[in-house]
Amino acid sequence: MANQSLFPDTLFHSAKFDYAQVVVGRSSNTIYIAGQTAWNKEMKMPGGTDVPAQLRQALSNVRLALAAAGATPSDLVQLRTHIVGYSPALLPVIGPILHDFLDPAHLPASLLLGVQSLALPELLVEVDAVAVIAQ
Repeated sequence: MANQSLFPDTLFHSAKFDYAQVVVGRSSNTIYIAGQTAWNKEMKMPGGTDVPAQLRQALSNVRLALAAAGATPSDLVQLRTHIVGYSPALLPVIGPILHDFLDPAHLPASLLLGVQSLALPELLVEVDAVAVIAQ
C-alpha cells in the first residue's frame, strides 16, 4: 500500500510549495538516508560550487541512495534540505530543482532550513530523507 500524503483542511494547502503537511507511512520498511552533499562517489563536486549545482548533485545522491534500498522519490515521507546562508531570494532558484526531483502525486513532509555552516567549508547544501516502502 502506498504512503498517503495528507493536506488537512485545518492547515494551509502546501502542495503548491511541493510538500505535504502530513505523510502516513503504510509499511514498516522505513529507509533513513544520511545527509547527502554535492560529493560524488569520488568525493568530488562535479556539478559546481554554487547552491543550485550542489542541490542538484545532493538530490541525485538521494536518488542513488533510495535506489540502493529499492525505493524512489515517490517513496519519500520526509525531506530535509539544509542550505548555508539561505535567504528567501534563493527560493525561485531552488524551488524548481526540488519540484523536478519530487513526485507531485506523493509529496513528502519537508523542511528547508538555512544554516550557518555544514561539516566542511566547501559544502553549501545537505539533504537527508526518510522513505517508506511496501514489504
